[in-house]
Amino acid sequence: MIENLNSKIENSHIKEEANDEINLSLILNFFLRNKALIGLISFISLISGTLYSLTLPKVWEGQFQIVLNKDDRSSSLDPRLANLAGVNLSQENELSTEVEILKSPSVLLNIFEFVKNKKELEEFNFKSFSNSLNINLINGTSILNIKYDDTEKDLIIPVLEKISK
Repeated sequence: MIENLNSKIENSHIKEEANDEINLSLILNFFLRNKALIGLISFISLISGTLYSLTLPKVWEGQFQIVLNKDDRSSSLDPRLANLAGVNLSQENELSTEVEILKSPSVLLNIFEFVKNKKELEEFNFKSFSNSLNINLINGTSILNIKYDDTEKDLIIPVLEKISK
């Protein structure tokens, strides 16, 4: 009786080990049986992806970089004394502040109006304009990277020239 029980336990362990293995022939047979369906789905996906990519509007991008050179206006405040007082005189903070000022609507309003007049769109708003404009300070440098993208190729260069001024 005990031997019979032991053999049943061993047989159940063997079955469990057999179930833990991946049978690649079953997977291969599944793909071979369904090759027509897989091919049809792949073909439809290829055609729909191609049609979608052909209907997207072309977006043009222009960019330029400016080196921000901070005038060496030495503060009459000693840097050690400024740190004690809680005043931060780091150039990185000053550059970040300047970049944020350049991104502000009050500075970019004239350029926005220029683009709005050229596009002749009433529903064109500042948010959509600012989404197409990317102004970033390159980390660890004083280089300002400015990118502008638009669907109208002829509008890129005039906008970037206005921004540079």
